Amino acid sequence: MQTELKRIQHEVGITFIIVTHDQEEAISLANRIAVFDKGEIKQISTPQELYENPQNEFVADFIGDGNILAADVTNSGVTHPSLGNFKNSTNKVSGNKVKLLIRPENITLEKNASGTGIIQDIVFAGSKKNVTVQLSTGEIIRVYADKALDLEVGSKVNILFKPEDVRLF
Repeated sequence: MQTELKRIQHEVGITFIIVTHDQEEAISLANRIAVFDKGEIKQISTPQELYENPQNEFVADFIGDGNILAADVTNSGVTHPSLGNFKNSTNKVSGNKVKLLIRPENITLEKNASGTGIIQDIVFAGSKKNVTVQLSTGEIIRVYADKALDLEVGSKVNILFKPEDVRLF
């Protein structure tokens, strides 16, 4: 149905305004999306921009899957006890708290006996494995791991990602 609606829209050449709570539908049909919270616009952008560069925690949590964790701003950047240090790309000063976002597909797991996470659950999902990991802080994150990766519940793992894949709020 979504493909047909998009075809008709392009064929007729008119603007559609679609109101939906279905994220997949919005992302697949829209050129631009407005995300509302309690009647207030939180962000207007392309689907890709909303997903990759949400402007705030609400949009980050609302669009797609994400791991949102609390972190501290220090003189040297932003730090999380299990994930390490990051560049401070916010205007927050030392002593403040921030939230960081890492998407599950941007995380790689590496088995390591002294790792900062413990695998809690593994669900085979066709082309990937949906892995639940408990960090040393007790926080839970989701990871989309390669289906070929040899993982076991209870294994300790390192959490690896590129710093540029982290968003701060």
